[in-house]
Amino acid sequence: MRPEAFLARVAGSLGDDVLHHQDGDLVGKARLGTDTSSGVEVAVLEGFSAVPGRGAAIRIVFEDADDWRWAMDLWRALRPA
Repeated sequence: MRPEAFLARVAGSLGDDVLHHQDGDLVGKARLGTDTSSGVEVAVLEGFSAVPGRGAAIRIVFEDADDWRWAMDLWRALRPA
């Protein structure tokens, strides 16, 4: 499966404020948001990355809003094994 087809299938629910990433054959989409379902507001990064024939998903939950760059770096670093 092409990376774009994988992302269209799994990342379609990320909404209009999607973050994009591309590094060679690797293509990714992600969203930063918040979640209060536990009673404590936390920041959440939901991301997907793909290369031809493979895809990955990541969800990072963090309490300190200043950690958003760290979360973005983790998502961008996803690579096939």
